[in-house]
Amino acid sequence: MRDTIAQTQDAFSGTFIDECKVAELLCQSVRTIQKWRVTGNGPGFYKLGRSVRYQLDEVMAWAEARRKAHTSQSNHDTVISFKHTNCAGPKGLRHV
Repeated sequence: MRDTIAQTQDAFSGTFIDECKVAELLCQSVRTIQKWRVTGNGPGFYKLGRSVRYQLDEVMAWAEARRKAHTSQSNHDTVISFKHTNCAGPKGLRHV
């Protein structure tokens, strides 16, 4: 599987793709990709006129940076952080 991804990445390195392709690659909805773009949690993007595009190699690098070896691996490098407060949210946690 990794070899296939590497071959695809090499063949299309520097290729611009739209948010639909990004959503498909990352197994997410287009709406999630759009939300990530607004919050800055997703891969970097380019605004070309009215079009939003992503470079395939940058999207793959962004995804690879979030690869985990096991479910209990530390999330210190995760973009989203939580802070304990008395605000509404799951068990007193709020998005920071």
